[in-house]
Order: sequence, then C-alpha cells, then structure tokens
Amino acid sequence: MNKRILDFIVCPQCKADFGLDIFYEEKGRIKEGLLACTSCKEVYPVIDFIPRIIKGIINTYPDFCRKYGFPINKGPAPDIRLSDTEKLNRKTMKSFGYQWTRAIFSQVIPKFEDSFLNYIYPIQRDFFCGKIGVDIGCGFGRHIYYAAKFGAEMVGIDFSAAINSAYNNTKELPNVHLVQADIYYLPLRNNYFDFIYSIGVLHHLPDPEKGFNALLPLLRPKGNISIWVYSKSRPIVNFTIESIRLITKRIPHKALYFLCIIFSFMEWLYVIIPYKFLNRLPVIRGLINKMVFKRIKTYAKYPFDVLTADWFDRLSAPLRYYYNENDLKSWFTRANLKLVKISPTASYGWRVLGEKDYDYREKP
Repeated sequence: MNKRILDFIVCPQCKADFGLDIFYEEKGRIKEGLLACTSCKEVYPVIDFIPRIIKGIINTYPDFCRKYGFPINKGPAPDIRLSDTEKLNRKTMKSFGYQWTRAIFSQVIPKFEDSFLNYIYPIQRDFFCGKIGVDIGCGFGRHIYYAAKFGAEMVGIDFSAAINSAYNNTKELPNVHLVQADIYYLPLRNNYFDFIYSIGVLHHLPDPEKGFNALLPLLRPKGNISIWVYSKSRPIVNFTIESIRLITKRIPHKALYFLCIIFSFMEWLYVIIPYKFLNRLPVIRGLINKMVFKRIKTYAKYPFDVLTADWFDRLSAPLRYYYNENDLKSWFTRANLKLVKISPTASYGWRVLGEKDYDYREKP
C-alpha cells in the first residue's frame, strides 16, 4: 500500500481517520505496518502490502504478532463466538479465498475486459477517466484491473484471501488500492466516491439488500452504483443447481476443486471442443450457433481455467440468491436511487445501474 490510501479509508467502527506506523517498506510501498484509529484506538495490520481492516484479523497472523510484539488471543476458537450470520460470512470468505488463490484461477486475461463491460453495461470505457471508484468483492482483480486501465483511481475491497491474488495482478498499477474488509463494516469515507460496482457478490451474502445499502453512504451525490446478481429466469436450472449444492457445499474445498476439474474436463472435451470445431465450418456455423446454449458460446471464448473456476463458484459458495426485475427495482426504489436502468445478461443474471442524488447526512 502507499500513503495515498489514507485519503480513502477510515475506521469501520467510528469513521475516524487512521494514524499509520510503518514497520517495513519495499520499493516505495508499505509492506508491513499498523493502522490505528485516532478516536476509538482500534488497530489493524498492514501485511504483505495490504491493509487488513477486519476486527480481530491480526490474531490470524501469529508470525506478524510475534515479530512486532502484539499479544495473540488465546481464547476460544473464533468461529465459536460468531453469530450464524458471521459464520456464513466466514464460510463464504474461505470458499472464495480458496477459489481465487488457486494458480489457475488467478490470472487476468484480455477477454476479461469485454466481460467486465458486459456486466456493467450501459457504462462504457470513457466513463472511468478521472473518477474515483470502488470495486466491492474484487476477487483476484479481473475487473478492477480494467477499471484502472480505463483511467479511474480504484479501491478494491474483498473479505477473502483473494485480495492477495488481486495485489499480484494489479501491483504495477499505481491507481489501484486494495483493502481486506467486510462489506457490512466498510472502512471507507462517506460521500466520497464517484462510483461503486459490485459484480457477482451481493447474491452470496446472508443479507444481500443490507450489503447493497451499506454501499450507498460511500457515494457522493450524483454518484453511480452498478450491481450484477443472479436471475430467477431459469427456475429449472436454478432448482437443479441448488439440489446439487446441498451436497457439494459440504465437500472440503480441495476435494471439490478436484471434482470441478473433472466436470470441466468432461464439458470441455464433449461440448466446448466439438462446438469450437463445428463453428469453424462455414456451411453449418449458422445452424450450430442457433442450436447451442449461450453458455457454450461464452465459455468457448475463454481458457479452460475459467470454466473450472465457475464450476467451483457454482458448487462451493454457502449461499446463492436469485432475483427478478421487480426485486431489484424494489431495492433501488427503497434506496431512493434515480435514473435506474435494469437489463438482463441473457437468462442468468441482471445488471442494474442507479444514481444517488442525495447527501448521506440528509434523510433520503
């Protein structure tokens, strides 16, 4: 991290500024340090260039604590003290942390640029230049990488260890700042950011609308928020997936990862490769494209690794919620957002864009 991030972050408990103690710097970046709230005195570590602003997280880094003389909590295992909602959050954190830190899942490829623009449509490349934005649930950095390339200064938030992969993929971009944090306790300034987007994240939360509402105070008046969530438009497919997930979300991640490789290999060998071959034949190309599902045409554009990652995502996440257009209109109406635009991404998801036209200190 660099000191510029102090312009964006505040204590998640009391919203006061942080003081910074630098323990170790490398190539002009702070690799290890400590953020201390100037008001409530809560402290959070900077480890491996990333501020870890989650209460109690310092105890999960015993080497850091021993190195700099911080006491390590020897009490009951953290999961014992957590509420059911917090336990679900931690399970989700572990699932996506495992997914996006696998070597094959953590590479940014050029095809992700078009994917990103599809998820945030009708926003275009020229929207980003000169703005300050937030990527909520940035994962391994495939979207924030392009938002920064388009000219925005970006803050990426993720609850899981995927933030480490995001750092590796964006460390050469000076306009990307990363923070490990909880969406329900965001350490970001209110009324500050020009835009926020959250792609494929909210539908995995225990209370998705609460997570959505937690983002709105961060936006300045006339700021934009864009989200993408799963659709209810495929009831049979969704029912089938959820039935399978009753088993797969209980399988240890290492074993499930191996199963997902097998599923992906079978689909790639017997579906994707034949489609790619037949699609090269001019005589039948039109017929083939009318016959096959959109997902087949989509995955044919990406490496095998992307198919594996999506299988793991599909089968491992503790929670998945699905929405229709009216559900999402209700979210944006209750939040008093204006200029709302809703559109589908085929039958599997919804993208929604809205504008906040009030100051957070005022009652919407």
